[in-house]
Amino acid sequence: MGTSNFYNKNATRIYACEIEEEWDYDFLVDNLKCELQTLKDFTSEIENKWESNGLRSFPERIIGIFYREFLQGDYEYEVNLITIIRSGYYSGVNLDYDIELFANGNNFDLDDSYDMDELNELEGKDFAKVVLMKFDDLKQQMIEEIEKVYEVFSTPLIVAARFSNGETIYEKAKKTDR
Repeated sequence: MGTSNFYNKNATRIYACEIEEEWDYDFLVDNLKCELQTLKDFTSEIENKWESNGLRSFPERIIGIFYREFLQGDYEYEVNLITIIRSGYYSGVNLDYDIELFANGNNFDLDDSYDMDELNELEGKDFAKVVLMKFDDLKQQMIEEIEKVYEVFSTPLIVAARFSNGETIYEKAKKTDR
């Protein structure tokens, strides 16, 4: 039984990096942090923190957080993209991110109908729809910025085929493969 080499959670592509020696990994992390810090609203003050809810077969490390805020009504929203470097099952690493949303400092789940209904009750009928649109616009903007950096340090791949036993064939992504 085989398995895919890379576990990709959110990125539009698999941003794969070959790692031959231990210091290659350290150089990659340092170079990523340096480049990501050129982005407005990026912090690596949580560096070297290992992701606690990651998969055991694909250990991951948080590089930093890219965050942006916006105001809507009486709420202050914060969108976080947590940048991650994740080990491959067999070799190499891939670059990925997790996405979080906070409303007035509390974790906010867009998929939770209770959170959305509560917003509509407090602020008016279509308030949640406006928040969703702003969140999506801001999230897309942030993803594009992060993935531009990822492209510089990796080889973007897509899954060309996945077999029933878990084995996966990757191919280089084209600019149009998003």
